[in-house]
Amino acid sequence: MVNPVKTLEQTSLDSIGHSFQEAFKDYPSRWDRHELETLLNRRGFKPELSFGIFEENEMVSFILNGIGMFNGLKTAYDSGTGTLQKYQGRGYASQILRHAVLVLQEHGIQQYLLEVLKDNEPAIALYRKMGFTISREFNYFRQDKEYITRSASSSEFRVAEIGIPDAEVVKPFWDFQPSWQNHFDALTRPLSGTFLGFGAFKDQSLVGYCIIDIASGDLSQIAVHRDFRRKGAGSSLLNTTLEHNQYPSLKVVNTEVHCTSITGFMKSRNIQLQAKQLEMICKL
Repeated sequence: MVNPVKTLEQTSLDSIGHSFQEAFKDYPSRWDRHELETLLNRRGFKPELSFGIFEENEMVSFILNGIGMFNGLKTAYDSGTGTLQKYQGRGYASQILRHAVLVLQEHGIQQYLLEVLKDNEPAIALYRKMGFTISREFNYFRQDKEYITRSASSSEFRVAEIGIPDAEVVKPFWDFQPSWQNHFDALTRPLSGTFLGFGAFKDQSLVGYCIIDIASGDLSQIAVHRDFRRKGAGSSLLNTTLEHNQYPSLKVVNTEVHCTSITGFMKSRNIQLQAKQLEMICKL
């Protein structure tokens, strides 16, 4: 008998969290209940458009979808697809994904977006089979605060808290567009209020900025205007984030692999590369 696919509207966060932790127990990152709740909220989680397969009241396979706009299109974002280890090989992920695509199309979703570890070949093969194509490749960096190399802050720049800045103001600083979970829509969704934004100023002009979740240590964005790079603005911003970060480590997720400036900056500060991810998109 084929197990039916169900929405997650009636599934508790504790049940989702249990299955999520079990499915991703070999993943480089771990999440407690609060971190998972923040993660899902940040990614626009919609339980009515998320799906699972259950056996004996346990969710054994799932897709957790967020909904929002990305590149001007109404988008579903796969915040996590997983199957508990002892249930793998039964085709549950394929079954849920096919079901999800049909339902999302019925709700006017125009594209399906996800990220997958580059070395997860079975998942990549499944997504390709379902029509997903690779759009970008990302790096994931992490380091314990005590091992991060700190350079002296530059007296040329003044760093001040600025909140979440206007995207149009800081876009000229970017070398690449932030991923779904780091975009401004995502950073203004969380209810915890633990995101802080800092700006680096030359005289009265904003020349760089960063945004960090001080509860999770997630440095979501950091960028400096090209005319002021390698002059200490980035170091001043990083030093400020480390002073405010309440988490024991700093994480920098989803920087484009082709962005040599951010990769070089991470390397110079001993913030180590942990993994690589692929961003994949399927037009619906």
